[in-house]
Amino acid sequence: MTTNSSMQDPQYETMLNAMQRGDWAHAQELLAQLQDKYPDDTELQALASDIRYKSKLNSYWTSRFAALTARWPQVNSARLLRWAIGLAVIGIILYLVLSINRGLLQPRFQVQAEASEAAQLLAEGDKAYASGDYQAAMNSYLKAQESGPADADIEAAISRARIKIDVAQKYEKALKATDNLNYTEAEQLLLEIQKLSPHYSNVDELLPQIHEQVQMEALFYAAEFAYERQEWQKAVTAYEQILTIDATFHERNVKAHLAEAYTSLAQAGLKADILTPSLVDDAIDIIRKRIRLDPDNRTALDQVTQLALYKQSLNALQQQDYLTATPLLEQILQQPHDLLGQHINRDLYTAYLGLGDAAMTDGETQAATDYYAKAVNVPDIDPAEARLRLEVSMARIPPTPTATPTPTSTPAPPTITPMIPPAT
Repeated sequence: MTTNSSMQDPQYETMLNAMQRGDWAHAQELLAQLQDKYPDDTELQALASDIRYKSKLNSYWTSRFAALTARWPQVNSARLLRWAIGLAVIGIILYLVLSINRGLLQPRFQVQAEASEAAQLLAEGDKAYASGDYQAAMNSYLKAQESGPADADIEAAISRARIKIDVAQKYEKALKATDNLNYTEAEQLLLEIQKLSPHYSNVDELLPQIHEQVQMEALFYAAEFAYERQEWQKAVTAYEQILTIDATFHERNVKAHLAEAYTSLAQAGLKADILTPSLVDDAIDIIRKRIRLDPDNRTALDQVTQLALYKQSLNALQQQDYLTATPLLEQILQQPHDLLGQHINRDLYTAYLGLGDAAMTDGETQAATDYYAKAVNVPDIDPAEARLRLEVSMARIPPTPTATPTPTSTPAPPTITPMIPPAT
């Protein structure tokens, strides 16, 4: 209960006691004083209509009884003396007694019984309402309505109790929806409760918490939707907001998908036809965010190292410092470079051609030929230009003189002397 409720005021209990005694004038006076203290209390507004109804009910039955009493025949003592003569007087007296019983006493008792029953039912309803048993209050008000005449005030009391019952049912549904993690339904129910009955139970404290959960669910849905559509920047933004608000919310999915989104976002930025050092810096910053998310991820650490080396090679290439760029690019080429794609191959191809051209300018034809040959062998690159330069450089290499062999005489074959057998 909030601190601005009149039910905590001792004067409120005094007013209820006056209502139970039927002292409606005193009850109305106390109610007016409470309304001055608590002008925004809806309970006092409801009780005002209740007191007006009961006051009207009391006036109604009092006036009805007075009307019936007025019908009591005025008895003339002279006529009684005259009627007392003879047996006719006895019959008239019996007739009058029966008439009085039917026309006055019986309705009088009935009026008193109905008034007493209606007042008792209303008092019981108010007591149940004040204690929070709104269903019991509703039952008493409905019975009071059946016992008395139709009146707008009793209808208001019934409507007031019906609202409280509806609010209590909505509150139970909201708690159950919260337990089932259905925060959208819970928030809608709590908003309806707040409109029907401000400051009900702990709704004012519960509603901001539920609203935060609804916001988190909306962010998570947006992040997952962007993730499925490979809209990496939107996914990263939504996941980062979730971690900022509540790092434990769907923690496993959020961190896993955010890490993948970081890598994909960095990769997307490096798919430009021409890379610049600033684009590489952007990719490094994104991968470093992934490292903060998962410090033990070795792949991300290697990727930052490779990007830093590549940035150095880009700066060297822009200055046509091919001697510095080439070993850096060769080092990166020996490692996985899924973030950089074909940029390594193309830049290394350019560096080899630059070194070959410089060697040709310096007259180092053999060195130029070696660099052009390396350019031809760079994988996944069209080597047509390198082949042309290779042919030119090879054509300029002076031929190596061939040594003339010294002629040697061929020895004559030995003469074979035939053997003649001696004569006999």
